[in-house]
Amino acid sequence: APPPPLQPHPTTIQRKTQRTTSTNTKAQLWHTCRKRISKVPTSVLSRAVPFTLVLETWEAFDEDLQINMGGDVAGFGADVLTVSQRLAWCLADAKEALEKEVAPGESSLWIVKPSYANKGAEVVILESYEELEAHLLEWHSLREWVLQRYISRPLLFQGRKFHFRAYVLAVGALKLYFWDEVLLLSAQQPYDGRDPTSESQRLAHLTNTAVQAEGVDFDESQCVHLLRDLEDSEVILAQLHKLTAELFAAYEGEISTFQPVPNCFEHFGLDFMMDEERNVWLLEANPGPDFKQTGITLQSVVSKLIDDTVTVALERDLTSQQQGSDYSLETAERRALGTGFSAIYASSWLGGGGPGGGMHLY
Repeated sequence: APPPPLQPHPTTIQRKTQRTTSTNTKAQLWHTCRKRISKVPTSVLSRAVPFTLVLETWEAFDEDLQINMGGDVAGFGADVLTVSQRLAWCLADAKEALEKEVAPGESSLWIVKPSYANKGAEVVILESYEELEAHLLEWHSLREWVLQRYISRPLLFQGRKFHFRAYVLAVGALKLYFWDEVLLLSAQQPYDGRDPTSESQRLAHLTNTAVQAEGVDFDESQCVHLLRDLEDSEVILAQLHKLTAELFAAYEGEISTFQPVPNCFEHFGLDFMMDEERNVWLLEANPGPDFKQTGITLQSVVSKLIDDTVTVALERDLTSQQQGSDYSLETAERRALGTGFSAIYASSWLGGGGPGGGMHLY
């Protein structure tokens, strides 16, 4: 039987939820999404998660690799196989996907990201297995990656590619409040569809703010905007609300990878993209997000977010939890009134509907 969930002292309020690395690594995020989609094929995640493969290369760089094959131990170390051969073993699924004939409407491009890194580090766009192999050999100290089909026909803003950064406040176990001032973070270089594998086109395709800041002529005012600067922003915001609620619902019962507890709160930063047909795609979910992405231009957005976090989490929500929690969405909506947050999810993950109960397992 799994251990009972941790319970903080009832008079204590903590800033962070009790969690492990499920949202902290890109690989675990996609494992969780895939599991949700297999259980609920109609989930909105099924239309919002790019085709993704998780790549693990631990065995490729084990010079003394031994595998138990039904009682017989076989050695596959450096004296038997080269690093390249062991890597090909680890990347068999990726090789098949990269060499498969591209279906009509699909992109032949892929993007590979380290599972644990952030700020766009070691992210590349590629088209062949040889490019993937070379990149993973170069960064052999990183042993877990995600390989995703590249969204090559993005919606553009002022002729440039962009992504959304949305902030989410998670309170207790569990209510979610979505910060409606969503950032629109764009590339500074125009997007013309030219070869993204070229180094000269990197800044047109990778919209991460840390990557854009590498440009010699980086101008923050050209790259940092708000969702409401787009047409039909309210429609898009509703899509983001729904997708975010479904993402966190996917973790309910997954106590080995995500375990929120009462009297705690935490911020998450979610990244989304939109294609030219206005489909929304989930890119990443980041605990402990970087609030500097607004830059100086939109610093007031984060200042108000912090102020409203105090109002919603500390003055209204967690204070009431001391007398017994109410996990109805209607109550959460009342607590968000007059702030920049929208309540998008409320469900008791604790038996008995409050502190001291057991975790519901689904």
